[in-house]
Amino acid sequence: MYEKARTLVEEERVELVDETSKRAYLEVEGSQDTYGVRLERDHTFSCTCPYATMRGIPQGALCSHALAAILHVANSQGPWFGP
Repeated sequence: MYEKARTLVEEERVELVDETSKRAYLEVEGSQDTYGVRLERDHTFSCTCPYATMRGIPQGALCSHALAAILHVANSQGPWFGP
């Protein structure tokens, strides 16, 4: 999963769409579709991909799209992501 997420970031398939003081919204271009990822300041997240929204999967289950969004944010220099 990490390799797939890292590739999404390296291929610039992750875009920060909007941010507030409490959350960031990103779009991640997956292999089948573009998915929305929401990252919260309290370290929770969600993704709109089929895996993350599947019944029986624990809420907050990590998918490659959410991990790519986290990696993208970790590499960003924007004010929301600072110390």
